[in-house]
Amino acid sequence: MSLTHPQFRVFSSPMDDFSVEEMNYVEVLPDSEQIGTSQTRWELTHKAIDSFINLHRSYLMVQVKVVRGDAGQVGNALPNTAEVSISNGVSLFDRITLLCNGSVISEVNNYQIAQQVLALAEMSKDYRDNTASVYNHHTDTNLMTNADGGNTGKEKREANAIAGLQTFYIPICSMFGFTRYMDKVFRGLRFQIQLHKADKQVSLNTVAGANGVDLQPEIYFNKVRLLMCNVVPSPAIEASINSRLNQGAVQQLRWDEVSCYKSSSITDANPRFRIASQIQSAKHLFVTIQSTATANGAYTSNTGKFEPSATTEMSVIVNNKKYPLLPYTTDFATGNGDAVRAFMALQEYKSPFKNLNDSNLLNYDDYKTTPIWYFSLSAIEPTAFSVEGQADIEIQLKFTPDGNGSTIWATVLHERNAVVSGSSTQLTLQQL
Repeated sequence: MSLTHPQFRVFSSPMDDFSVEEMNYVEVLPDSEQIGTSQTRWELTHKAIDSFINLHRSYLMVQVKVVRGDAGQVGNALPNTAEVSISNGVSLFDRITLLCNGSVISEVNNYQIAQQVLALAEMSKDYRDNTASVYNHHTDTNLMTNADGGNTGKEKREANAIAGLQTFYIPICSMFGFTRYMDKVFRGLRFQIQLHKADKQVSLNTVAGANGVDLQPEIYFNKVRLLMCNVVPSPAIEASINSRLNQGAVQQLRWDEVSCYKSSSITDANPRFRIASQIQSAKHLFVTIQSTATANGAYTSNTGKFEPSATTEMSVIVNNKKYPLLPYTTDFATGNGDAVRAFMALQEYKSPFKNLNDSNLLNYDDYKTTPIWYFSLSAIEPTAFSVEGQADIEIQLKFTPDGNGSTIWATVLHERNAVVSGSSTQLTLQQL
């Protein structure tokens, strides 16, 4: 077989795609909804299972505003002098769950941390400035603190909070491991999304005093909706799909699940943080550090910022196999600032999966302020893993913990599998 260079295809006709007749969005309301600050859990169930739907192209629409919670002012708008903002990224929820026919297929605990880590590691600046801005991603800058007058991301989020009602459109593809790259239609499967509200001191950043903490700000939820992408195929395509379903066609699905683990408060300068669960086919590990006060939520702490904590060395142990053999060494002391090797590892993660011509959201100076240590677990020799691909992961480091304790976060991307099979004109999904 030979190929013809495109410039010589003089008499070729352009290809047309007539497989899609219509694509629209269907609004799915929560099973129950209480407008205000008191609701802590939402369930959104897509019940029209006879339709072709595409979760990857769907959106979660959340309409909120930041209101006062101090005595005598509960529910009132923020004053124009307020220095209050919603934390960077999607910090409204701390646990999100995707169910299929009543079974959990994808779930992220500590979602606000996992989402922030992956946003900083994967987004391009163009994506951040356009698509991600409609769900509140305005990257912290400069020193990245709440009191930092040069933090343009914080200033933008403050202006939005003072303005009143904010409407976020969160792509479902950015929320769950199952939906990240699964750009496929499904029919006959009942999907449900469950959302658990984050604590207000995790969701909000403020300064101390009358313009911040004294206001006791809260998140007021006005509306939560799932905008499900409904796809109508052409009659020929639908007939082809139905034919395969009637024949009992089987298709294996594979995706990278996102899991985020939180350590207990650490005061030891040479700690080991073991992720106790057996993780199947772990591929990527991101390690970040915060003071325990920040990790647990505090108005005056920026939960979207990670800390160097004077870390000098870090490596991981996977089933007793050390990686990398030469640990990452860093020096964050003023005037030294040597974190190049760890920084370049994070850049190498970005290249294969996103825009080759653009970097992630952290330049080297940003990285020294809010570092993310990245470990490519797929680079570890296969014999380190069990026959089933399982791994116990232990993080080892040398650092200076916060005086009141530090917390380590571990965000892991690991492989999951399922089988979709045909039955009559419907699909069934079985997790492996």
